[in-house]
Amino acid sequence: MENSMYTFKTETLDITLAANQSQNSEKIRIDEAVEVRVAAVVKGTVDKILNLGFYEQGQVINDPMDVSLWKRIEIGQHPIDGFFPLNSKGNKDIEARLIAPEVFNSAINVQLVFAIKQVARC
Repeated sequence: MENSMYTFKTETLDITLAANQSQNSEKIRIDEAVEVRVAAVVKGTVDKILNLGFYEQGQVINDPMDVSLWKRIEIGQHPIDGFFPLNSKGNKDIEARLIAPEVFNSAINVQLVFAIKQVARC
């Protein structure tokens, strides 16, 4: 069975974009991985574009796009199948950045769930 060659773990990161703030970021250390995927859960009223992008050492690894596109979708046989793939193999700090082209009147909280696929250790 192919999946027995791999283990899966999750990490979470919370980011808050304060009212009247145009951007904020948080970093998380992700262990070395075969694949890293992410899904976003948004708390608060998002009635405008709110971009979410990912960076390693200041370099873009996934271009910012509206946070609604980062939501988990129901597909596949494994829970992480519906997560969005990051252009990272981990072993670095990953910076998640929220960018609001137009500021919001109240705070927006976003929880990111990272699904980390690693080679199983015998």
